[in-house]
Amino acid sequence: MRNVPIMADPAFDVTDLIETQPLGRFQFGVFLLCALACFASGFNDLALGYVAPSIAETLHIAPGALGPAFAVLGVGNVLGVLLCGPLADRIGRKPVIIGAMLLSTPFVLAMALAHSVPQLAVIQLFASAGLMGLMPIALALAGEYAPRSRRVTIVLIVFMGFAVGTIVAGLATAAITASHSWRYVFVLNGLLPLVVAPILMWRLPESLPMLIARGRSKERVASIVARLAPAVRLPAGTQFVLAGKREPGFPVWLLFRDGRAVTTSLLWLMFFANVTLVMVLNSWLTTILSEAPETRRLAVVLASAVNLGGLIGAVVFAIVYDRLRRYGFFILGGAFFLGACFVAAIGLAHGSVAFVTAAVLLTGFFAYGAQSTANAVAATQYPTAMRSTGGSWAFGVGQIARIVGPPLAGMSLSLGLGSEQLLALIAVPGFIAALAAGLIGLRNRSTDTSVATVGESRQAISAT
Repeated sequence: MRNVPIMADPAFDVTDLIETQPLGRFQFGVFLLCALACFASGFNDLALGYVAPSIAETLHIAPGALGPAFAVLGVGNVLGVLLCGPLADRIGRKPVIIGAMLLSTPFVLAMALAHSVPQLAVIQLFASAGLMGLMPIALALAGEYAPRSRRVTIVLIVFMGFAVGTIVAGLATAAITASHSWRYVFVLNGLLPLVVAPILMWRLPESLPMLIARGRSKERVASIVARLAPAVRLPAGTQFVLAGKREPGFPVWLLFRDGRAVTTSLLWLMFFANVTLVMVLNSWLTTILSEAPETRRLAVVLASAVNLGGLIGAVVFAIVYDRLRRYGFFILGGAFFLGACFVAAIGLAHGSVAFVTAAVLLTGFFAYGAQSTANAVAATQYPTAMRSTGGSWAFGVGQIARIVGPPLAGMSLSLGLGSEQLLALIAVPGFIAALAAGLIGLRNRSTDTSVATVGESRQAISAT
């Protein structure tokens, strides 16, 4: 924004500023810091899986005996996102992100001292709760500094910090375990938050809309506005305003008020259903593909290819969603539907490596890519007063599938179902997710609004 005159109107609309201000160094810094927080979360998320063979060898147990620790990991993830989201809407995004990171650090370090599966499980519960709980909040904070026209794409790019964290953690684990004990992996995992947290304390700003909505310090708001738009000159006595209204009450209950109940319920169903499909494939696709002799050698590579397709799809769907926002949930619904179709198609390959490869890549592109976009969308669908809660609880409901989905699929596999029947069964949640997304799209179209704007009106909120 160039040569902006001193504001004559004492009511300064921060929402319009974020929408009209060109993306600058300050906003890119916010996005980078949020991605760094997500990186720390992702670095820890798959650590237990990476070192599971080494742990089993050290403890002289079968790899399958670590099942309780993995189940508790999922429980910790769910508890973390469900608790941290409402807390962030109460006291602020920044303190919860940093607090969750630092509170998890002792437990991550304690993983290096565990000598039994029960110890691993209990420690992992607390370690995973904080580090996973901060991730949806970081996405919500990034979205609050992004203009609506680019919000989903930007939030998705920030979410990629989590994916990069899992990849770097895998490379670091391979390097460490090649010549050292698996315990050093958790030492590294515990030290990373101690490096990241001070950086966030120093440079990460609080949510500007939230500061205004909560009536926080006018000087603090003015300081952030000055960094966001250096050319803007605020007159004395400026009253900062926000497009929206105060939302009294506990943030979780707010998700079901003012006409949001149906959409929130459908959003949760969409997340749970498609994450069930994703988690089952992550857990069992290699095993299922190994049943075909022609693909046995390629099973691991093919199972990894689904994530490659998901990475490409995530970028494509985020860009398309931002450009065709009016039809966004119809686009997600169509992607979930096609993803489910290609899951079923994998079972119809009948040993054709080329067919299996194409079906796996397209499954990743549609089912995984659309889910990544949905993670970004959930953080932007609610007003400021409940934004962290809305994104966190949708993500948390999806994480419940991480606990129940893979064991149920394992039971089905133990019943002797063939790959064709099992993959057709796995595809069912994808069709349910597609239906839920389509219904959200119809509901939004009928009201010509999203859940983020239902019942809202412009109201001046003084930051005093």
